[in-house]
Amino acid sequence: MLPRKIFWTTSILIRFVAITATLFAASVAADGPSPTRQVARTAFSKGQNSSQLHNLRQIYPRVFVGGEPQDDADFAELERMGIRTVVSVDGTQPQVAAAKQYGLRYVHIPIGYDGISEEAGLALAQVVRSIKGPIYFHCHHGKHRGPAAAAIACLAEGMIDTRQAIEILEKSGTSRDYAGLFFLD
Repeated sequence: MLPRKIFWTTSILIRFVAITATLFAASVAADGPSPTRQVARTAFSKGQNSSQLHNLRQIYPRVFVGGEPQDDADFAELERMGIRTVVSVDGTQPQVAAAKQYGLRYVHIPIGYDGISEEAGLALAQVVRSIKGPIYFHCHHGKHRGPAAAAIACLAEGMIDTRQAIEILEKSGTSRDYAGLFFLD
């Protein structure tokens, strides 16, 4: 049996390599324009008109956030919106097979309500950097972890500034009780 410190270091390294490999494969298969590094004039739009997806918001021209897709109608809505990549930050296993039926691919980077680890933050930024085309970030309800993850990814890539990141969290309803998620106070 490996000593605890070596076990955790090895475990993190294995997860990082797996995430990097997944992102690389996804970026090779992706299409669309390269992501811009210019700060958006308006980082947050009002909720989108969707009869399907809970708490759907567009936070950057190609970055959306909302609740977990629950059924075929939700995945069809994402497909209709032109989404090709879905990023789940929820702890539950994503519905990869259902998404695949609609031409969507999943990236799973689970985070907790206690905050976004450096490893997860880097992986989230890598998603925005390497995936071409629209991206949909989600947690369970689309209010706390999903908006925080999308905001940190866009902030890290220079797509939004700190003020805009705070606005995303506030307008999404991210609770300040989750100090690890409301990371900009």
